[in-house]
Amino acid sequence: MGAAASASQSTFPKAICTDGARLYVADFGNHRIQVFDQETNSHVMDIGKGQGSGQGQLVGPSGLAIDGDHLFCSDFGNSRIMMFNKNDGTPLKSFGKKVRSAHTHHTHHTPHTYHTHV
Repeated sequence: MGAAASASQSTFPKAICTDGARLYVADFGNHRIQVFDQETNSHVMDIGKGQGSGQGQLVGPSGLAIDGDHLFCSDFGNSRIMMFNKNDGTPLKSFGKKVRSAHTHHTHHTPHTYHTHV
């Protein structure tokens, strides 16, 4: 296993979004969302509690969207959407779950297979 990534280093960034003050980067390879101040270009924080399937953990974040104080992240490896507080990174809830195929009885691991109940 290699050395841990530094705060400003990204490995395979997949998506970005902004709220006008901060830039959010889906750091796919490091299983986190990096947050940067757009005015100073400085690293503010990382969102995500490491690689895994627990609340707030990510496996290959690959898409981002902001709505008010909420940051939504497509969590590719867990086949779900995670919602975080964009200001402090607190995980709030997740949407979706892995589903089983009627034909193969295997779990789908694509980002397009979500069942949500909102």
